Amino acid sequence: MAVAGATPQDVGVELGKQVSTASERPKWGSRGQFLMVLMGYAIGIGNVWRFPYMCGKYGGGAFMIAYLLSLCFIAAPLFIFETVSGHKYQLGPVGTFTHMYAPWANIAYVCVFMVFVILTYYQALLGWAVIYFVQ
Repeated sequence: MAVAGATPQDVGVELGKQVSTASERPKWGSRGQFLMVLMGYAIGIGNVWRFPYMCGKYGGGAFMIAYLLSLCFIAAPLFIFETVSGHKYQLGPVGTFTHMYAPWANIAYVCVFMVFVILTYYQALLGWAVIYFVQ
């Protein structure tokens, strides 16, 4: 965590002869903007309208209890951890995991790969949506 009077090396990552400081990184305009982006990132459209509809239609009440428990005790703490660690280190996934514990740096590559796979899936869905609206 940066304190007043800290040098750029205290808050940044040294890349060769260049130093990237946390103050050079883009910042959110407001807390509301940050909150809306997080909500858009975390809440998929399926969680809002399709999942409850399917549970109600096909009798998934027991599964809904397990879903809500895992949401509260697994997904939410991991999401909070990811947000807080990103805020604390002001680095990408590899830099964050390296600062926490160097052998964990390889875990960051798994996270990056998962984001790539998920974005590939979403791009296909967006492509179908564009084709639907154009026709």
